[in-house]
Amino acid sequence: MEDAFSISVLARDGVRIFVVRGELDELAARDFDDVIDVCPDGLPVIIDLSELTFVSSAGIYALLRERHTKTALVCPPGNVMRLFEIVRANRRVPVFDDMDTTLDSLAPVCAA
Repeated sequence: MEDAFSISVLARDGVRIFVVRGELDELAARDFDDVIDVCPDGLPVIIDLSELTFVSSAGIYALLRERHTKTALVCPPGNVMRLFEIVRANRRVPVFDDMDTTLDSLAPVCAA
């Protein structure tokens, strides 16, 4: 079941990073929201989609909905990035190709 949904959480450079793997479908989107919403510390959030293989409309909504903390997405070129380009995801949340660029974009927030 290599496409099974999973999410892991780590902290790096004053940022909370969620690494999403597998398929982010309707059922997984609820689990995703539950995990993201229990972070009360206010740290900026990076959602790493480098290992995401599929995303449904419910998954897109979960990724792009408004949150109480600064959020950015890591999404390398490929099918998922193409989908984000089509729905103009960058109008709702910053989307970057790699982790280093994403961390750099949040650096002023992290230093504050």
